Amino acid sequence: MRERLRNAAIRVITRGYRCRILKPLIWKYVTQSKELRFHVSDAPRGNSEQFRKEIASLFEYFGFSPDQLANKTVVDIGAGSHLITSFFRDAKIVAIDPLANRYLKEIPSCGLRKAHKIYSCPAETRIEGLESAADFAISINVLDHAYEFEAIIDNIYFYLKPGATAFLSFDCHDYITTLHPIDLSVERCKKTFESAGFSITKVSRGLGPALPCAIPLGSAYGDGEAFSFWLTKPKA
Repeated sequence: MRERLRNAAIRVITRGYRCRILKPLIWKYVTQSKELRFHVSDAPRGNSEQFRKEIASLFEYFGFSPDQLANKTVVDIGAGSHLITSFFRDAKIVAIDPLANRYLKEIPSCGLRKAHKIYSCPAETRIEGLESAADFAISINVLDHAYEFEAIIDNIYFYLKPGATAFLSFDCHDYITTLHPIDLSVERCKKTFESAGFSITKVSRGLGPALPCAIPLGSAYGDGEAFSFWLTKPKA
């Protein structure tokens, strides 16, 4: 009986995500509650040396080095409780996450305390004070957990300096789940990036060597298949 009720609730939630009016409410009160519970329970792993090695391996696989953004402003979209972008030594990390205040309150070891600035708001909310402020924008395993993809991409474009770049890595899938409210195809992503004004400089598939935080054999962060996009905002 409990399983049947749970499945019925999931069906209602996924249908609700198809409704433009309902989806931000479902996302705020259902999906974000699940995200918070996950991060609170995951805190010990995030503080382990093994986790830091895994994250360093992932960043290096994507071609990043720890010192390449020293003294640069980096906007981290969906920074999470671990602030994995602290991989970049001496970078000025601007963390944007809807649960940032809750993480800071409920997770004593929250990595967000390393950030230069913190904005506790959805990525869909535009932060006017960040206009053309970022040398680099990054988002890893986040955008398919949001609820309005196009708004987020427009905001990232708004935050970047002319000529600056963004790196966005997330799972693409043609279905919706409670924790993954957006069905994203590679075609939709490319169209959205170009409509926002970006040039797509590189696209990669998968996550390389298998990581314990990825499934299976490094193919995805959680659902579907991982794709990574390197984008550039034109100088003009």
